[in-house]
Amino acid sequence: WAPLVRRVELIAGERAICAFVSLDALGAEVQLGAERVRVARGPTGWHMAGRIAVESPGAVHVFDGTGACRSYAMADLLARNVSGGAAAGVTLSPMPGLVKAVFVAAGEPVVEGARLAVLEAMKMEHTLVAARDGVVAEVLVDAGMQVEAGAALIRLEQ
Repeated sequence: WAPLVRRVELIAGERAICAFVSLDALGAEVQLGAERVRVARGPTGWHMAGRIAVESPGAVHVFDGTGACRSYAMADLLARNVSGGAAAGVTLSPMPGLVKAVFVAAGEPVVEGARLAVLEAMKMEHTLVAARDGVVAEVLVDAGMQVEAGAALIRLEQ
């Protein structure tokens, strides 16, 4: 048996953060990129390294030892289209793979459904398309790059 893993997208301003939460008998482990943090369920929320995270509908609030709070909106993963484009305008890699081609550049206008990039995984190509009309704010990858699942690839302006 393997631990249950849940992918969570947090939105901080215009930045999308992809976290993987693994639940097990001792609590949970949160992975953000290469960093892993052990968390334990407490009566007031999830406790980790001197911080407490409290979940509310559509958001997570992280309190540090001084009482300061950082709030993150939680992206609705069911609201995204099949291509992997998030409602926040950030196109994420739906799987680990190789970026075969990038079809857009920063400043370029795109319409919903326009091809943004092609990702190859296990000898199959997956075309990523724009989730909405907009202008490309940032292209975060180049053709030939290896990416992990959940990696931000292209960001549209808000």
